[in-house]
Amino acid sequence: MTYKNPEHCYNLAYSNSEFCYHMTYSNPEFSYLLAYSNPEYCYNLAYSNQEFCYHMTYKNPEHCYNLAYSNSEFCYHMTHSNPEFSYLLAYNNPEYCYHLTYKKPEHCCNLAFSNPEFCYHMTYSNPEFSYLLAYNNPEYCYHLTYKKPEHCCNLAFSNPEFCYHMTHSNPEFSYLLAYSNPEYCYNLAYSNPEFCYHMTYSTSGILL
Repeated sequence: MTYKNPEHCYNLAYSNSEFCYHMTYSNPEFSYLLAYSNPEYCYNLAYSNQEFCYHMTYKNPEHCYNLAYSNSEFCYHMTHSNPEFSYLLAYNNPEYCYHLTYKKPEHCCNLAFSNPEFCYHMTYSNPEFSYLLAYNNPEYCYHLTYKKPEHCCNLAFSNPEFCYHMTHSNPEFSYLLAYSNPEYCYNLAYSNPEFCYHMTYSTSGILL
């Protein structure tokens, strides 16, 4: 019936949510077809039934990725109200997380703040994503450094431009990095005299 008359199935599902939930839960292909041909239907269903959306994501990540990519408001609502759902999406699909960060940096910052392990995984496997987050939100980077200094050190080592930007705009961040890792500070100063001068001048020579 769905293949022959999708409009009919949409109307039936819209007027009988219990039926729709039963059909989609037991038949992922049916649900994917419905959602693909009618985004508004899928959005309404996911919005009112988080368990259904989480189940669909687990079974069919490509479907959920397409839905989130084409409807940022839906994605923001789902990830904001269901961290586990967001973690699953981002963990399995770095490109999705990068796209979401570009569109909603404040959302990604909130997710990272509430789930350090997720943030660590994403930044470690995707330097560009981490650079974008930290560049636009110094408080996020400072918070991450406090929780995972070894991670921030690795990021700074592999991306001098990022490190220079962060240390230049946030002396406290740089001081924390240098204090916990003298080798990092020495290498950075050796390869970037301007940074070294800036840091020693602003910290009265405490660091080097």
